Amino acid sequence: MTVWEDGKKKRLRKYYLMMFLKEAFSLFKLENPQVSVGFSKFAAARPQNVLLLKNSPVDQCKCSTHENHMLKLKALKITYGNNFWTDYLCDSNNLVGACWMGHCAICKDGKLFEKARENSEKATPVTWKMWEKDGNTGRIVQNVKEGCVGELEDEVVSGWEVVLEHVRIKRIQSDLFQKMKVAKDQSILQIDFAMAYSCEYQNEVQSALWSRQSVNLFTAAFFSGGHYDSSYVFVTESKDKGKNSVITFLRKFLSIVDHKKLCDKFSIFSDGPSAEFKNKFCVKMLDMLKKEFKLTNTELQWNYSATSHGKGIVDGIGGRAKSLVRKAVMSKRNKVVVQSAHDFAKRLPNH
Repeated sequence: MTVWEDGKKKRLRKYYLMMFLKEAFSLFKLENPQVSVGFSKFAAARPQNVLLLKNSPVDQCKCSTHENHMLKLKALKITYGNNFWTDYLCDSNNLVGACWMGHCAICKDGKLFEKARENSEKATPVTWKMWEKDGNTGRIVQNVKEGCVGELEDEVVSGWEVVLEHVRIKRIQSDLFQKMKVAKDQSILQIDFAMAYSCEYQNEVQSALWSRQSVNLFTAAFFSGGHYDSSYVFVTESKDKGKNSVITFLRKFLSIVDHKKLCDKFSIFSDGPSAEFKNKFCVKMLDMLKKEFKLTNTELQWNYSATSHGKGIVDGIGGRAKSLVRKAVMSKRNKVVVQSAHDFAKRLPNH
């Protein structure tokens, strides 16, 4: 964020308080009883780049497997950090070794976790949260569970191998992407559908609220020869996010990108929803694109991220595009009206 300091603009990283300001003040007084300061003075001393709890952004689109595992551990007062698997696997470095594959006699099925929890108070009551599908509505909801520490530990152990395999796949695919991104003989196109932009107005009549047009965004980030090259936002008023839309956007990309930038190996990276990317049609489409754009000497492949782990630069591209357009619309000076995909595209730079 940009702040003014001594009459000059300065860019600083944003920080968010994880407690109310009065709670922070109370903790400060406990830790520094010798300091004489009132609440108003304490509040005024808050740095401009430290934002209040009410300003915290919503953290969405998280992985349910990871979240449920961490919620259980949190109830047991265990922190899930970078060293978690180091503590409960004999060898956490080799992702294709016996420990990660669940074949190690010493640590498989959470044996080291059970050993570490031998002296815990099993009968102590505990509550924890869990993301589950509602049987009546089919929606994903967060339920509150009640039980004892022993039951919760059994829950963690029963799902141990599922979480372990999920983390293993996620790390392998993440490592692959990072290596390919800096490889000199690789071109990478990371793609995704962003959340649709709702065409709102700065001054809006009531009836317009219920009939807003929306613009779908298909975002792409192109890496080639070991470095980042360019970003793309393709916009449409179509609500379709299936194979037909995907191939249309990929065709558009291949028609505008300089083919001299394409290396001998060209990989597409996406997340794995079967309705959009992970299906037989998209795989077949690679051969069709190769022939259509005469990429006979280029090796094409499609890589998918682990479930709910497809986030990356493409999410920032979509968010930034929508932010720029919304700021233009909300500025009374510009009198900008965005009612279609064409209007949206006109408000983006390098159009």
